[in-house]
Amino acid sequence: MYDLERRCIVDLARDSAQVSGPGAGFTQRATLDARRGEINVLSGLVRNSASTGASSASSTDLIENSLWIYNIGRNRWRRVGVDGGASKPVARFAHQIVIDACHSQYYLFGGNSGSASDGRRLDDMWRLTVPR
Repeated sequence: MYDLERRCIVDLARDSAQVSGPGAGFTQRATLDARRGEINVLSGLVRNSASTGASSASSTDLIENSLWIYNIGRNRWRRVGVDGGASKPVARFAHQIVIDACHSQYYLFGGNSGSASDGRRLDDMWRLTVPR
């Protein structure tokens, strides 16, 4: 995080999983809720170290389906359940997400399927409500 007063970058955690945060990964998406002082991360692809770097997931990769909220002031992560109604979105990576901070809702669109055997592109849209 960049500290404006001290004009320097502050290392909050080299491994957020060690401080009860999300594990290492890529293609996850983040939004900022400035009103609450929170950064919200919807997980994505966690690449197995033996993967070849291909653009699709391999059978040894893990695609997570979790939402994490980082409270900036408290320097604390928490994993939250997601209420998508009767069903929930499938695990995915390379998706897009935006926040409606006034209503504590997220809008999730598309991405790639969380199934390595499937490999399809998704064009679904979800409204996610975060329990508070």
